[in-house]
Amino acid sequence: MKWSRPGSISVALLTLTLLAVSALAAGLTPLQKAIQKGDIKKVTELLNKGANIDEWNFGTPLITAASSGQLEIAKLLIERGANLNMIGQNGWTALGCAAAEGHSAIVDLLISKGADVEQAIQGMKTWAEWSRSLGTNLDQKLSQGVMLIQKRAGQAYYASGQYEKAAAALRARIQADPREPQNYVGLAFSDLAIKKYDEAQAAAEAALKLAPDNIDALQALADTLAATGDYPGAINSLNRAVSLDPKNPWVQMRLGNIFFNLGNYDQAINHFRSASELAPDELSPLRSVMNVAARAGKYDEAISAASTLLTKLQTKDSAEVLGLRSFLYREKGLLDEAAADADKAAAIDSAQDWTHIARAAIASDRGDNDLALNEI
Repeated sequence: MKWSRPGSISVALLTLTLLAVSALAAGLTPLQKAIQKGDIKKVTELLNKGANIDEWNFGTPLITAASSGQLEIAKLLIERGANLNMIGQNGWTALGCAAAEGHSAIVDLLISKGADVEQAIQGMKTWAEWSRSLGTNLDQKLSQGVMLIQKRAGQAYYASGQYEKAAAALRARIQADPREPQNYVGLAFSDLAIKKYDEAQAAAEAALKLAPDNIDALQALADTLAATGDYPGAINSLNRAVSLDPKNPWVQMRLGNIFFNLGNYDQAINHFRSASELAPDELSPLRSVMNVAARAGKYDEAISAASTLLTKLQTKDSAEVLGLRSFLYREKGLLDEAAADADKAAAIDSAQDWTHIARAAIASDRGDNDLALNEI
């Protein structure tokens, strides 16, 4: 819900609280005022001083954050243990209020963290009845909120790894809207994640019947076919996707993974390289070039990919790549470079596997077998 000024509440909420004039006069709590202003520093300070994170005053602090679209503050409150599912007699919940105001990102956050979808929807029905009893009518606003929750539940569950719930939510959406291909796409990926391959393939094919040129559906079908070992079918699906969207890096990544699984490292590297060129800010394609080139004995290409990757990584995250590059330098006989990278990797993360491998190889070269065995 939008806040108009400090100490005020949204128009919708104000309309619903006409009978609570005396309570309104008391105003919001200091914590709610800080939330409404988006002052996360003040919110943190108040929580650290013992502010009641679940105090009810026209809703909880989390409801205040959800209503006013304060995503980062909502995250903070959840991290601090705010109750996601507190509900008032008027039906307000954090999820319901976020949905009623169209705050999609907060809807996703709350669902992914465990907000009760059915409770929120039922609460919105109570909210609608209450508003009508006061002579107002928020039916359209609340109906749109319910629809928002239902539409986003599957995606939110999937993003948080709750694949069974995602599949159930998406099946419900398909029943409500059987002509929307993205519902079938989402169901395909959800079923794939829980290894229901037949159901996943059927969902992907249903999406393609509705939208033959849907890139997401083609990728979902390819993933399902690849999971069951039908690599030719998966490649055909992805080649069609390439013809429709030649600049899609994730299609190239999928092709790279398939050719890697087939042992065709040259083709895999080509596709991973294409993906990296199409998405230069993404690290996974470049990392795949490095790893597959190293496995294929293409040390120069692997070292080049590793060197580029190191320019994109934060120092604290670079031990693995330094360790691998050290090993590659050693394979090329560049022992000084290998030793330097091994030392850098150890200084950053001495427990990383490739740090151990690199240091063991260097120790072995120096004749220090005890150190080499200890590292291994």
